[in-house]
Amino acid sequence: MLSYPEVVKEGKPVGKRVAVIGAGGIGFDVSEFLTTEESPTLHLKEWRQEWGVADPVTPETGGPRGGITKPIPSPSPREVYLLARTPGPLGKKLGKTSGWVHRAAIKAKKVEQISGVNYERIDDAGLHITFGENREKPRLLEVDNVVVCAGQESQRGLYDELVAKGVRAHVVGGALLAGELDAKRAIRQGTELAAAL
Repeated sequence: MLSYPEVVKEGKPVGKRVAVIGAGGIGFDVSEFLTTEESPTLHLKEWRQEWGVADPVTPETGGPRGGITKPIPSPSPREVYLLARTPGPLGKKLGKTSGWVHRAAIKAKKVEQISGVNYERIDDAGLHITFGENREKPRLLEVDNVVVCAGQESQRGLYDELVAKGVRAHVVGGALLAGELDAKRAIRQGTELAAAL
């Protein structure tokens, strides 16, 4: 079992079959990270192919009408399961402006999204889950690794150090309340703080 910082920040190795526990923004980001070898946004040609955006051409050059083609996502190097305890479609609470992108990206990479799960145990066979209050329909996900993207904690170390030294400091966004990461709230808090200063 690995935490998401161990995978993303420390680069700990991850196998070919991975379960991601927690389907908030971080769970979606980690799922997308695990399903790409290298970000297609680094290479325009690959990005266009991934999203079905044609080279902007004029009708005279014979390009597709409207600059839209069929997306051809690169295959995922891993089989990924994105899991949440809450029942219902995953990603409902993602940001209004970018949530659709994250949902589309992991769908294109064939990430299996599973909601309403109970995490029963992890053993050499993989991750054992059940569904609902009655813990029905037991299922084994034969995974090499489980990455936990749940239970985030606020990181206030710098704030505490500054206050201890008598420096006036403020905390906003996820550093203030990591349990409910919300970019819109963080931007509002930062803007209100800047206006007040």
